Amino acid sequence: MIAQNVIEVEVEPVFPWNPQRGDLSTPRFKIPDWAQCMGNSFQNVYVWLSLKYPDIFGAFSTFSTPAGGYAYYSMLEHRLRKRDDAFDSLFHMDVLNDILAEHGILFRARNYTARAEHIAAHIRRYRRPVPFGIAYGDFKHIITGMGAGPACLSVSDPYGNLVGNYRNHNGYRVIYSFELLAGHVTRMILLEDL
Repeated sequence: MIAQNVIEVEVEPVFPWNPQRGDLSTPRFKIPDWAQCMGNSFQNVYVWLSLKYPDIFGAFSTFSTPAGGYAYYSMLEHRLRKRDDAFDSLFHMDVLNDILAEHGILFRARNYTARAEHIAAHIRRYRRPVPFGIAYGDFKHIITGMGAGPACLSVSDPYGNLVGNYRNHNGYRVIYSFELLAGHVTRMILLEDL
């Protein structure tokens, strides 16, 4: 089920995941740790942005212990209008775009339908994290493409849902084959230059 392919290109930084940190539920809407995949996924984008714009996004990379989705929500949950927004990737994309626009940063996040191969191509070309949605029947999840190989993606999936390991120790570097993802990728969110 897990591809053994070599990863040729990887986005830096890869934000580590500490499954022993004892997540709390989020401050405002009390979202439990197992439901914070949206925060985990978008936080990878904010951490990447913190390298280019430390004065704006630096708080995302200053935690002494990796804080995953909880850190994202502790800083941005006030922007959610209602609890359901926590599970809406397009809402999170709009929040990111508002922050980028507020600070005059010439990137915008855009939503596209995709396949794993598209995500890999974007990572190879731009070396940027790519949040993407997956669906297996009623199960829906969002993870982040962080590296690309010839027939696989290196992803940040702290909960390891596709490989059946909740709170995977190495969940920030799980390798999924294109074959495993085929027909299950629902959308990707790309950070593009204006």
